[in-house]
Amino acid sequence: MKRKKWRVVAAGVILIVFATAYIRFYQSVNSKWSDAPVESYAVGDCVAMEEDILMDGSMQGYSITVVESEVLEYLDYLEKYGGEDEYTYAPDKVYDVTILLKNEDAAEGTGINLWDFYIQGLAVYASINTQLLDLSNPDLDGNIAIALREDSEMEIHLPFNLLETHFRENVWENLQEFPMQLIVTLYPVKKVVQLSWTTSSASAAFLQIWNAAANRLSLYRSSNTSVGIFMGAPCHINM
Repeated sequence: MKRKKWRVVAAGVILIVFATAYIRFYQSVNSKWSDAPVESYAVGDCVAMEEDILMDGSMQGYSITVVESEVLEYLDYLEKYGGEDEYTYAPDKVYDVTILLKNEDAAEGTGINLWDFYIQGLAVYASINTQLLDLSNPDLDGNIAIALREDSEMEIHLPFNLLETHFRENVWENLQEFPMQLIVTLYPVKKVVQLSWTTSSASAAFLQIWNAAANRLSLYRSSNTSVGIFMGAPCHINM
């Protein structure tokens, strides 16, 4: 019971922070980037950042490939990565997305803020759980903002919070089949990776409609999570 209460309090605090950031930044972001074209990729595709931006900083010279993804119960996630049930705030399930991050030819000092990444479906999004990020990526040594050496790569497990209250019951029971995207960049081109389904000619029309609607959601989230900025210089990882 005490654990449940802590979860509710923590969720309330997070919502207040998000709402405050939303009011401050929504108007400017929405007016500038509301019509970004969308490029859709599949698991296994290499997505080049190029000049496109996710939140604030340039990631030019980096690329991301989603290696695999799966939906896990929270306790199953802990078991997978050797963790204990010791966290104050814990999701009900975790979307475990494994990416291969590569520095192709990024300028010196250019890095990636892992906190900026999120996944979204129609009318729902999920952010990274930084405590579980530490658990599943001990090589990061607690860092969220990182920079790789040129021509090096690193496999990273991104854990996204999934809360039962955010989904309809029938969707919650079949989350692996529910269309979700990893948002790689937002503007000038929005680049997304389809996690749970592949694009076909039959689904192309629906995908266009979905991305148009989801684009509005991503702008809301972009404003809400403006707190996810670089905390000083990114940590350099020698791979």
